[in-house]
Amino acid sequence: MDSLLRTKATIIITTLKEDDHMNILKLSYYSKITYSHVFKLVKYWVGKGLLELERNGREQKVSLTLNGLKVRKHLLAIESLLNKWINKIIGLDQILRYG
Repeated sequence: MDSLLRTKATIIITTLKEDDHMNILKLSYYSKITYSHVFKLVKYWVGKGLLELERNGREQKVSLTLNGLKVRKHLLAIESLLNKWINKIIGLDQILRYG
């Protein structure tokens, strides 16, 4: 599970939406991660049961499984809490710095 805490892996999971079927190239574009790295991460998450691949000719569409949706929901909640915490710290820093 330590791979979930890595930034790029988290970006892949959170970029996909609930009813989204996105090909790997678009996922790479929106997540701003190289195609080859996205491809490796997608294969890893397919093996873990968080993503599923649908082949349509040469195109491979990626979507979240039910477990992937649950993980995405929790990752977004964690991200929200961390952002609030960071903003609180930055606000405190500015108050202390500028009195």
